[in-house]
Amino acid sequence: MLSIFLFTVIVLWLVGPGIQSLSKMVAAAVRKRQEEIDLFENEAERLDRIRNPSKYLGK
Repeated sequence: MLSIFLFTVIVLWLVGPGIQSLSKMVAAAVRKRQEEIDLFENEAERLDRIRNPSKYLGK
């Protein structure tokens, strides 16, 4: 039982930094995707305002 514990500790010690960088990469990818979605929505509204100005009169 102790050997399994030691093995787990050693593996986590060796792989730990990789897991941290992986989590940072995932967080950065999620943030970038959200920014892309926001830009797309803003661009869609801008184009809609150009194509249909009567919808936005008085705003």
